[in-house]
Amino acid sequence: MACCSKRSCNCFLAEGDNVTITGDGSADSPYTISTGNAGSNYVQVESTSNDCVTIGGLGTVASPLTVTLVFDPDSPIPIECGPDGIRVLTDTCEEIMCDETGIPQGYRTDTETGNEYWDLSGNSIGTTLPVGWTDCGGCAAD
Repeated sequence: MACCSKRSCNCFLAEGDNVTITGDGSADSPYTISTGNAGSNYVQVESTSNDCVTIGGLGTVASPLTVTLVFDPDSPIPIECGPDGIRVLTDTCEEIMCDETGIPQGYRTDTETGNEYWDLSGNSIGTTLPVGWTDCGGCAAD
């Protein structure tokens, strides 16, 4: 602390909410200012990103926390994050098809001439329902 080259200043340090000061300001006992002692309202935010969520920022006014969802750009099933939240993009005449265990295997679209089935990579596999596929939900099954 600079005080016009004097050994002391006409100032003081005071504790407050979430702030504790220890020491007397001497060389042997310097001031130590701490936050978050037991019983305080100070909370340190810890964040961990993973494969689906990236968390950034420090949680301060200057660097607020940000959370970004990570979408696989190669996903065969289109997913988007919009103003109303995350959703799977399918037409009203398109439905996801699953195997007996509920795992998506492809999808079905209604065409003017009937149904067409597609694998998860978007390749047509014909107009006959593949063996073991069932409707996961969505449009009414034919």
